[in-house]
This record gives sequence, structure tokens and C-alpha cells, in this order.
Amino acid sequence: MGLTIHYKAKLKSMEVLPEMVDELADICTSLEWEYHRIDDLIELAPDSNIPEQRSSDGTSVALKGIIINPPQGESIMLTFVPSGYSMNFITLRAGKQYEGLPDLIYWQHTKTQYAPIETHISIVQLLRYLESKYFSELEVSDEGEYWDTNDEELLKSHFEVYRALITTVASALENDTPLPGMNGLGFRTKLETILKFRMKNRDN
Repeated sequence: MGLTIHYKAKLKSMEVLPEMVDELADICTSLEWEYHRIDDLIELAPDSNIPEQRSSDGTSVALKGIIINPPQGESIMLTFVPSGYSMNFITLRAGKQYEGLPDLIYWQHTKTQYAPIETHISIVQLLRYLESKYFSELEVSDEGEYWDTNDEELLKSHFEVYRALITTVASALENDTPLPGMNGLGFRTKLETILKFRMKNRDN
């Protein structure tokens, strides 16, 4: 749970990647954001069916790019496989291409729920800039709707909704006192009952 930016990108070519990484490193230095350059061979799971160019022994795939760590936010994974598509090391190591969802492996996810709203806006602006200069394809699904609208007030309202939900869940779990009629119920049902009870009483 938490406000997240989902994105899938493809480079114009792998030749532009070193320039992009250098530029992003300079931007991170200016913003005082941490970053890590990536140039690794990632070992695949034995049953992996990810359709990427592999090492000569067929066990690994090259992953190159940069991982950016904005303050209080999750990492921005701008790492790419030989086809030029975005991918991360977790997907490479354990993931599979799923029937009916072949592009799922290329989607990256950056949660901004616990970061300042400015960080969310900065990530969207950064993706737009990279699209204009380095990407041939970019799809973004922004749960804050800022990517589609540029509406900061709408983005703020999404942050507030998610914060209220997280606060309700945390409070329900921390103060897990028995409520009438819940004996023998499973955790999911119990949690749903707690949340409905608390939301109802919060509004009264």
C-alpha cells in the first residue's frame, strides 16, 4: 500500500545509455540524491524464460544503468537489459515472462508515499525529460495522476487519502482489541471488520 509511480521505458539505443547515466549522476549530485551506477551480469533463475540476450553460457543477462535513491522515497530503477527495455535485478534473478502479460517484466515501481510531494513531482519531471532525450518508448501509470494532469492539488489529495488509509491500518494493527462478533474469523475478515468499524467511528 502506498502512492506509487509505475513506468516502463525503452532506450532509443543502448549507445545512449552511458550519456544518460553520466547526466543522471550529475543531476543527482546537484540534488544531493544518492545513486549507484550498475554494470553487472545478473544470474538468472534456472527456469527463467525471460527473452533477453544472455551470456555465452546462457546463465546471465547484462544489466546496465543507474539506481537513484531520493530522500525518503524508494529507489528509481533506471536499469536496462540488452533489448533496451527497463528491467531490474530482482526480476532478472527470479522473474518469468507470464503468459498473457509479456510486458510485465519491464515495468518498474517507485513508491513515493513517504517522500515529500516535491519528490513525486521531481520523478515525474525527470521521466518526462528522459523521454524527450533518451527513450523511444515510455509508459507511466501515476497513482497520484500528476503525470497526466500536472495538477498539484489533485496529487496532494491522493497523498492525503493514502496517508489516511495507512494511518487507519497501522492503528488497527497496533490496537488489535477484540470487537464483538469476530471470534473465529480469519485475519483478512478480521482486518476488514476493524477497518470498517474504525472508519465509521472516525466519521462520527
